[in-house]
Amino acid sequence: MDAAPTFRHVETLHTSASPERIWALWSNIATWPTWDPPVEKVVLDGPFRVGTTGHMVMAGGFEMPFELEVVHPDERYLDVLRMGELGIRVDHVVEAAEGGSLVTVTTEVTGPGAAPA
Repeated sequence: MDAAPTFRHVETLHTSASPERIWALWSNIATWPTWDPPVEKVVLDGPFRVGTTGHMVMAGGFEMPFELEVVHPDERYLDVLRMGELGIRVDHVVEAAEGGSLVTVTTEVTGPGAAPA
């Protein structure tokens, strides 16, 4: 059986902010719309830790459930979203770097229609 089609995109940037400052933004869901423009609102059903679920309201009012699959304070978190048969994994990693931090966000989409045409 063939693997499900996959789309993968990686963005990396250097910032003068410390890993702790980046983590403070990431772990405070009220800030998500300020650094992720398609997100209008985030609701978390518990603390920011592995296994906690919630939902995001995206631009246009579209609601997406998600779960925190990996949480390593001041280093990394990975959230998993489901849209029908599509799975969307967004991995956020911050590392100390000279003059601030290196931030890498990897988005992987699997399922029907995930692969670019």
